[in-house]
Amino acid sequence: MPSERDWVASVTAGDTPDFTVYSNVARMMARRWFDSQDEGEWGPAVAWLAGYLGSTQGQALEYEDPISLSLLREVESWAKEQLGNADQAGRWHGLLAATFRRGDYNNAAIAEYRFAIELRPTEWALKMGLAEVLAANDNYADAVKTMEDLIEQNQHLLEAEDEEFTTVYWDRLLHDLGDWNIHREEFAVAESTYRKILDRGLQQQDLAEPTHKAIVSMLVVLNKQGRSSDAIALLDLLIDRKDSDGDDWLTLLFREYYNDKTFHNQLAMAARRSGVLEPVSQKYRNAIGLVPPPDRLALQVIDLALRYYYAALLWNLGTPEQQESALDLWEEVVHHDPIAGFEAHVAWFRTYGTRDLAPALLSRSRTSREQEDRHASYVARLEQLTKLDFGDSAQTSKDPRLTLARLYQLSGDEFKAKEIVRHLIKKAFDEAEADGQSDGYYFVAVVLQSLNDDGNALAAWSHYVPIDPANEATASEEETDDISGDSESDEPADDQDADADTVAGAERDMAGLDISDDTTQTNGVLPSEEAPDKSTYKGSLNNFCDGDCGAKWTYADDIYACKDCLDTQLNEECYKKLKAGELDVGVCRSDHEYLKIPPFDETAWQTLPKDIVMVGGQQVPRSEWIQRMKVEWEIDDQSLKRSADAAQKIQRVWKACKAFRRTATKRSVT
Repeated sequence: MPSERDWVASVTAGDTPDFTVYSNVARMMARRWFDSQDEGEWGPAVAWLAGYLGSTQGQALEYEDPISLSLLREVESWAKEQLGNADQAGRWHGLLAATFRRGDYNNAAIAEYRFAIELRPTEWALKMGLAEVLAANDNYADAVKTMEDLIEQNQHLLEAEDEEFTTVYWDRLLHDLGDWNIHREEFAVAESTYRKILDRGLQQQDLAEPTHKAIVSMLVVLNKQGRSSDAIALLDLLIDRKDSDGDDWLTLLFREYYNDKTFHNQLAMAARRSGVLEPVSQKYRNAIGLVPPPDRLALQVIDLALRYYYAALLWNLGTPEQQESALDLWEEVVHHDPIAGFEAHVAWFRTYGTRDLAPALLSRSRTSREQEDRHASYVARLEQLTKLDFGDSAQTSKDPRLTLARLYQLSGDEFKAKEIVRHLIKKAFDEAEADGQSDGYYFVAVVLQSLNDDGNALAAWSHYVPIDPANEATASEEETDDISGDSESDEPADDQDADADTVAGAERDMAGLDISDDTTQTNGVLPSEEAPDKSTYKGSLNNFCDGDCGAKWTYADDIYACKDCLDTQLNEECYKKLKAGELDVGVCRSDHEYLKIPPFDETAWQTLPKDIVMVGGQQVPRSEWIQRMKVEWEIDDQSLKRSADAAQKIQRVWKACKAFRRTATKRSVT
C-alpha cells in the first residue's frame, strides 16, 4: 500500500528522533487494536503498546512478561486519547472485554461485556463472547441461558439466512450449547442439540466439520446415558453413506479423528458398556484394512495410529487370544520405519506404543510363570524392546528398562533388577544434585517405586514441596495465555502438501501431538487471575492426572503413582474410578500396583528443617540419605572407582589373550 510506505518513510526520516518514530508506531498499533476484528492482529498490537507505555514509565517488559490488568487499562486510556474516539464507548468496552478474556481476566471481561451489551444490544457477537467467558469461568448455567437468549433474539437472522450468523450458529453456537449442557449433565438436552446438527448434516453428501464434530459429541452423550448400543448403531448408520469421492462416512470419521482421545475412548466405552466388543472391533479392522498407497504418506500415519488404538482396545477389553493380537500390533507400531516428512509423528506413536507394550508384556510374563516357554518368550520380547531407540521415551520416567527391572525384582532377582537401571538412577541423582528443582528426584522416585522400594521412593517424592515464598521471586513464572490467541506448534511443518492437508485436518490434542501447520509466533501474555490462599502454592513439578480430570500437581500432594505403568499418576477420585472400572479404557488397569504419595503436610513443611528428608518415618539429613542410596546402588565414588579399575583389568586381560591368540596362530601356521 503506497500510503503505508509513505507513512513509514515520513516517520523514519533521518532527522526524526527515535522517540518520535516509536510514538508514531504506537499510534498505528492503537489504530490496529481498535479497528481489527482478528485477534491474531490486535493481540500483538496491544502487547506492543503495553511494552511501549511500560518503557515510557520505566518498566522494562521482556518478550514474555505478563501484562497487568492495570497496565492494560492504561493502554486503553492512552489509545482513546490518541485516536480521539472515546465517545465510541460500546466498541471500547467490547474490545477491552475480548482483551481481558484472552488473558484469563474472566471477571473483568464479564463486566466489560455487560457494559458493551447495554450500549450495543443488537451486536450478537458481544453476547456470544459473554456466554463463552461465563463458560470459561465454569458458570455453565448462565452461559447456556445467555446463549439461548442470543439465539432467540436473532431468529430473524436465521430465517433471513444471514450468512455470517447462520454459519456461526451451525459451526459454533450449537456446539457450545451442547458442550456446556454436557458439563451441566443435561445429557438429553445436549443430545437434542447435536441431533439437530446431525440431521442437517445428513441432508448433505459430504461429511462436513460441524457434522463429524456432532457425531463424536453424540457418542459422548449416548454413552453418558448408558445407551452404548445406540452409539454403535450411530456408527453403523455412517457405513452406507458415501461422499462425493466414494468414501464411506465411517472411514472418513476414523481418518479425521485418528488421534483424538475422546473419539477412541468413546468407541472403547461403547464396547465395554454394551458388553459386545466385536462390532467396534470390526470397524477398526475395516479402517485398518484400507491399505494406504505408498505415495499417500499422511494416510500411512493415520493407519499407524489406528493400529495403536486398536491394540489398546483389544488389550483392555479382549479375550486372551485378542490380547496376543494386541501385543503383535503394538510391536508393529514400535518397530515401524520413519515416514518421510512425518518422522516426529511416527516417533510419537512408537514412544506411546512402548509405554503400553512394556507393561503388557510384564503382565503376560507374570501370568505365564507356570508355562516356562511362554514366560521366557515374553521376557525375551521385553528385553528386545529395551534395546530399541525411542527418542523421548529414553527419559527415565518412560524408559522400558524400568519395566524389565521390575520384572526381575518381582521374580526375586534384586541384583539383576538394579543392574538394568543402575545408570538411570545415577543419572537421576546427578541431575538432582545439580539442580534440586529439576526432575532429578522425580526420576529417582520413579526408579525406586518400580522396584518396590517404597520408603526411599517416598523420600524422593518428598523433595517436591511448594517453593518457599522467600524464594518465590526466583521461581519460574506460571504458565500464561497468549493474548494474540495463537501458539507455536511443537511439530515440524510437513512437506507433502496433499498429505499434510489430510493430517492437518485431522489434527487433535492427544497428548500434545500436533500435526497442524500453525507456527505463528506471538507476543504479550497475560497472567491468570490470582487464586485464593493454598492454591497459590507453586512447586517445580509439572505433573497431570492421567485420568484426564484436569488435576495438576506442582508439588507432591495426594498422588497415586502406578508401579507397573510407565509414568502414570492419578488423583484419588480417578484412582477410585479405576478400581471401580469407570475410568476411561486404556489409562491403566485395575490390577496394577500403586504407590500412595500422602497429602501435602503444610505443618511439617513449615517446621521440618530444609535439609532433612523423612525415610520410613525417620528424619535423615538429605546428604546422608543421598550417600546411603549411592552406596546401596554402587554409584558412590568408591564403587565407581572399583568398577573402573575392574574394567581396566578386564581390558588388559582381554588384550593379553588376544595377543596370545595371534602369537599362537602365527606359530601354528609356521
